[in-house]
Amino acid sequence: MAPAVNSLLLACFAGSALGASIAQRAPLPIADTLFVNGIIHTLDSGSTTINGGALAITNGTITCVGEEEDCKSAVGASTKVVDLNGKVMIPGLIDTHVHPFDAGRAMLGCTLRYRQLTQEALRKIIQDCLDSQPGETGMLTVTEFDREGFTSINGPGNKAMLDSLKTTRPITIIATNQHNVFVNSRTLQLLNITRNTPDPQGGIIGRDANGEPTGFLEENASGPARALGGDRGIPQLNAGIAALSQLRRRGVTTILDALQAPHDAWTTLKQRGDLTARVFTCFGVFGSTDFPTIVSQALAAKNQLDESTLVANAPGQHWRNVKFFIDGVLPEVSEASLLLEPYLVDNGNGTWVPGKNFGIPNANQSQIQEIITRTLDAGLGIHLHASGDAAVRTVLNVAAAMNRHFQPSEIGIAHAELVAIEDRTRFAELGIPIIASYQWAQKATYGADKNALTLGPERMSRLQAHGTLNNAGALLAYGSDWPVDPLDPFLALAIGVLRKGDPQNRNAHASFGPQFVGRLDDQPALSREVALRGMTIFAATYLNSTSSIGSLEVGKFADIVVIDRDYLDEKAVPDDELARNKVLLTMIGGKAVFADNSTSFIPTEWLAESNRLDSDPVVKSLKPGNILARSLTGRTCGSANHRH
Repeated sequence: MAPAVNSLLLACFAGSALGASIAQRAPLPIADTLFVNGIIHTLDSGSTTINGGALAITNGTITCVGEEEDCKSAVGASTKVVDLNGKVMIPGLIDTHVHPFDAGRAMLGCTLRYRQLTQEALRKIIQDCLDSQPGETGMLTVTEFDREGFTSINGPGNKAMLDSLKTTRPITIIATNQHNVFVNSRTLQLLNITRNTPDPQGGIIGRDANGEPTGFLEENASGPARALGGDRGIPQLNAGIAALSQLRRRGVTTILDALQAPHDAWTTLKQRGDLTARVFTCFGVFGSTDFPTIVSQALAAKNQLDESTLVANAPGQHWRNVKFFIDGVLPEVSEASLLLEPYLVDNGNGTWVPGKNFGIPNANQSQIQEIITRTLDAGLGIHLHASGDAAVRTVLNVAAAMNRHFQPSEIGIAHAELVAIEDRTRFAELGIPIIASYQWAQKATYGADKNALTLGPERMSRLQAHGTLNNAGALLAYGSDWPVDPLDPFLALAIGVLRKGDPQNRNAHASFGPQFVGRLDDQPALSREVALRGMTIFAATYLNSTSSIGSLEVGKFADIVVIDRDYLDEKAVPDDELARNKVLLTMIGGKAVFADNSTSFIPTEWLAESNRLDSDPVVKSLKPGNILARSLTGRTCGSANHRH
């Protein structure tokens, strides 16, 4: 922890925006707001911390950061002076891999809430959803299905488990990993899937020992079932409103939507003054390899919707990336991540030996080279899902063959859950960042039991190697992948630092039971500062937006989060409490978009604006059980325009 800024430190800051703000004695612009008496972690290049500091905001931009005396001249007759009384200020959090509309629909619809369930419990929740919708005949879509946890309790699932429900409706259950679905016989019938239906490219139709479809559809085979469900009776606008309500409560001020087609939800919300995050979007078509069309449509979306310039006090939308999947997901029930060595299989006597499955590739190396080349030639960036070590290596090999060093915003590899030892230094050498989900480095249902056995000890020892990759020079930008997991940035930060979950945080798998308590492994972890930089300045680097967001410096946007305790101070927040930080205030461009009603320092008009946003009928329809894992609610489905 750095001490309060004083004259001895000014030389260290002489070349920085912070140093300029402290050292300058020219009159400052009159501030709209001046925060005083707070701990400010600027996350600038000097890792500056200011104790008892001050921060001035004018027209949504930071105009002074320093000690109170340094910013005193910014105070005018109309300046709102807010005393933080020792509370902690950090830059607004940036999530570079999130699915807001899927998350919003999950909160508004029928959800299993990430819980491990017996067959009976699964059927009861779904039957309650069905019974709450009398007269409905269309698809019932159910979300947040912990398939790995369900399988460990019940064994392999089968459509017969769903066919026993009292309904004639088609049912599709979306696994939390978002890469596979569980459907009943009626859905298979509507999709014309029989024992004779071939697997699609990049997908698998699950089959039992007799060749009959089980009801599980993997990867590209899952797309038609999701398409059949349409918008689940929940309009895009409502889903966006629901997602934003949780993002601002968690201190998230900028997101990258990791897979989306053009829509008008953000446009509508901006017109209403209710867009409470800066939104970047990856255009993508799940399962398609028609690269000329994908890039053409991505450019059309950019031309139609992209706001070329970020504006401090007017958050907008930016369409600058293409999303493509190289492979699938790791767990044993899917085995779809592409590996250098095959998944292991039980040889019949409890010994696990190499099998024949290397995963499910979504494209070959020449196709991957084509999509990368076409995307970059179009002036767009590409966001690549690559989970297994073979998928990661393929991307790195294609990039290396292009014989250049990339800018961070040009190619990003999302997940990189397994990386070969010899590939660890290549990210820095090529200039390719990793979009990392810190929370996956915990003991969890998706890494336990057969999931560990099919990978084997060596691969498990290098799973989610965030600290090792950071030490090798890779740039790690955080991406939650919400709703794959509950949205909980401080839990993710804690797991990134500790490589274990918090038993007292019900969003952590450590709350499931003692088998999930404790450190995942002995791999090096991230420091508190590096983990937080992954959610701030490193994430802004990936988004090519460091001139505007990611740190608290003069000239940057006033995207600010105030938290109750000092995350970077190990005495103020011991390791075991690191996942329990509370967001008190979220500002974007100097405007309060969330304020904790129990906090005394927040001006009443900011509380009123926060309450106005939360008074939206969609937000009011969200009960705790729709948001927080493992709590039950009577609500099953509904939105402002579609209620049951």
